[in-house]
Amino acid sequence: MDKIEKSKIFYPLAVSLALGFILFLCGYGVYSALFLGIFSVRHSVVFFVFAIILVLASKFVESRGAEFPNYILGGAIISGVVTFILVSVYNGALWIVKNGFPNLDVTLFGIGFATIISFVLLSLISSR
Repeated sequence: MDKIEKSKIFYPLAVSLALGFILFLCGYGVYSALFLGIFSVRHSVVFFVFAIILVLASKFVESRGAEFPNYILGGAIISGVVTFILVSVYNGALWIVKNGFPNLDVTLFGIGFATIISFVLLSLISSR
């Protein structure tokens, strides 16, 4: 295989596996926050992260040509989603550090399922 063929195969695999692991951590973060009541991040830190991402996302949306109320609303939506993902991944990582990974079957199933979801989403995004 030459270098171009390897990059067409291994790059999507590596990105899908990395995003799958992040999605796995996000799932455990949501699980520990909703069902176990463990929320490892202070609310002030969450709000601070939201504010920073809001400014960055609003300026990004504004640079894409959006007008005044729309770029703030778009920035708020992006900021909410990104903040939720960051807090969930952090909460999931802390939960796994404290409690350890579940048994091998559950871990492999979870990461495999999340990798499939990541690959499908990447394929949908790149096909546009």
